[in-house]
Amino acid sequence: CYDVGDGVEMSKEEAARWYLASAEQGRPDAQYMIGDCYLYGTGVEKSEEEARRWLSRSAAQGFADAVEALKRLDGE
Repeated sequence: CYDVGDGVEMSKEEAARWYLASAEQGRPDAQYMIGDCYLYGTGVEKSEEEARRWLSRSAAQGFADAVEALKRLDGE
């Protein structure tokens, strides 16, 4: 909701906070989303290292978007 302002005021920082909380609980979709946030610096400080860490966790659980994102990072 915070990511797009659905029913609440849009806040990329708040969205990233919730993605991180869910990612830490092992949700591959949230791991992908927080990885994407770190990759582009959306709501958090940009960090390719953190992006790779979260995208890799998500990809290891078979989340296809994360697998594709890692391929793009690696220039495949």
